[in-house]
Amino acid sequence: MEDYVDTELILRPEDFPFPLDEQKIPEFDEKSIYILTLIEVNRHLQEIEHLFQIYKTNLNLLLNHYVLYKNDDIVRKADAGSSDYININAFIINLISAGRTLVESIETLFGYLNLQLESPKNNFKKDCTSYYYDKYFSYRLFYFLRNYSQHGHLPISSPGGGKYYFDLQRILDTPHFNVNSKFSQEFERIKKDIYEQFHDYPRIAVTTHLIEYNLIIHKIYKRFLDELKRFYFMLIDKKNEIVENHPEFIQNCGAENRKVVVIRDDKNGVHIFDNTLDLKYYFNELTKVAENELSLSIKEKKEYDGK
Repeated sequence: MEDYVDTELILRPEDFPFPLDEQKIPEFDEKSIYILTLIEVNRHLQEIEHLFQIYKTNLNLLLNHYVLYKNDDIVRKADAGSSDYININAFIINLISAGRTLVESIETLFGYLNLQLESPKNNFKKDCTSYYYDKYFSYRLFYFLRNYSQHGHLPISSPGGGKYYFDLQRILDTPHFNVNSKFSQEFERIKKDIYEQFHDYPRIAVTTHLIEYNLIIHKIYKRFLDELKRFYFMLIDKKNEIVENHPEFIQNCGAENRKVVVIRDDKNGVHIFDNTLDLKYYFNELTKVAENELSLSIKEKKEYDGK
């Protein structure tokens, strides 16, 4: 798969055989809605794929510079230009921020589809992201820590000696930051369990929860592609049907006489869509990458768990 697939085509007025404002562009109607929806979904899909790659890049930056062990030890293996405490917090903050942004963008796209299309409807947030939030503490923890770090607090604590962990007591006692009652109760329960089982300070390992969180992010991304496919392919088929039956939507432009769809929106703005792109192939390639990445994450989790 190509490193970057740019589905946005920049056209200049001179790319057309005569002035664009003199071309007969079909008026906005019901057919236009399907094509305009496809244009926006395609743009958003590409953006989400980039956000996924940004999430992966932040994870790799952490793992390229540090080895994470089960016992709270995090050991440097490459210089990152600052103290380990600052580096590790920076990498973790960027990672959880990228994961949250990815998930929010996915939820936004499905919300847009529900507004644009009478059917089919989707319940992605309820069936997927809310499910993982309710079931897995690691996902709730990282969701919470993104807000915590956004308010200027560092999520990772260290007593020195290469030990790094999430300090529940410090988080609960942070001034000027309100922990909602549900999280506060959960943290208090975890603190009690840790003390009763280990007679130890209420801290939790970074590695254990990072591996589970990473697996969940990969599952959400793969589920997103699985759910989007029926909407995306339906819009592509509808676009092909419209263009075939209404050739007035097609214009030739550029030195290569590239065939583009030229369409108006409800505000009389003009949109141009490259009709030569094989969008189904592009989507299937994204899915292959997501399947491979998910398989690797499942393998890493099993190895960590000793299975």
